[in-house]
Amino acid sequence: VLSGEYQPGEFSSHVVTVTAPIQAVTIDGVSIRDGHADASANPGVGAESGGGLLCMDSCHLHINNVRFVDNSAALNGGAVAILGTGDVMISNTEFHDNEAGQDGGAVYMQKHSIYSSTAQLANVTAAGNKAVRGGVIASRLLENTENDLVLFVGNSTFHDNAATDTGGAVANLADQYSEYGAEIAMTLSSVTITGNKAIFGGGAIYNKNYHQQSGNIPSPVTTVIDNSILWDNTSLNGAPGSANWVIRNDGAGTGTNISWSILQHGCDGNTCSNLSLLDPMLGPLGRHRSPTQVRVPAVGSPAVDNGAAVCSLEDQRGVPR
Repeated sequence: VLSGEYQPGEFSSHVVTVTAPIQAVTIDGVSIRDGHADASANPGVGAESGGGLLCMDSCHLHINNVRFVDNSAALNGGAVAILGTGDVMISNTEFHDNEAGQDGGAVYMQKHSIYSSTAQLANVTAAGNKAVRGGVIASRLLENTENDLVLFVGNSTFHDNAATDTGGAVANLADQYSEYGAEIAMTLSSVTITGNKAIFGGGAIYNKNYHQQSGNIPSPVTTVIDNSILWDNTSLNGAPGSANWVIRNDGAGTGTNISWSILQHGCDGNTCSNLSLLDPMLGPLGRHRSPTQVRVPAVGSPAVDNGAAVCSLEDQRGVPR
């Protein structure tokens, strides 16, 4: 266990810090907990982000078989903050009860450079995480950025996370127009997103472009979802089934394409095909002989033996489909 509580009631700003590694860094088989990122102990760039792990500059990072618990950040990335160019893989990992004062209760990734940044999450479970935007994940494309920020999430479960503004599970945020053609592109494949909450729309997902200056083309912010379940996600504003209730696309250039998935309340103003509106009949979050906690569908669930012909060969538990 790597703990940020170095003596009773005293906490480090970051449990782990990685700065411009020459080679890829692997963190495997540990628990990272009780990091509280603020500027009181170590002021400077990134001081208030990444309570569990802060990666600066060139972030070539593989996180595997790690549990992030009870970390917090005054700004972004309660558990993990990736600030700068990134090539990040997170696998077989759980995030529990982490909190950010702004974006990304569990994971925050921002891009502000001439190089593309990528993040892949596979077999990840996140529960009980909180932020203003993006209870689990927040991505941000800063101004004057060249090339794309690309995120892929597969075989993962986001359950019972919350945002006090938007994006109960996920928030993708672009600050600029597409002078350089940069965009945020997220893919969610075989992902279970359930029981997440937001106040102002996007109980599950929020896509936003802040740059609305006349005469400029906003950076695209797009999410593609397939073979996934979105159920019991709520927003306090609006009514079930209304646009923005589950997924909110806010601003020109934002959009979501959903196929071969179970989506409560229907298409909700998105681009959709081959949807089911039937209750997926999921059990409670638990271990179920899985390296990460999952919600298993009951016998007779419409989530069993349905979906697109092309999908991952195993589910999050490692069980063949």
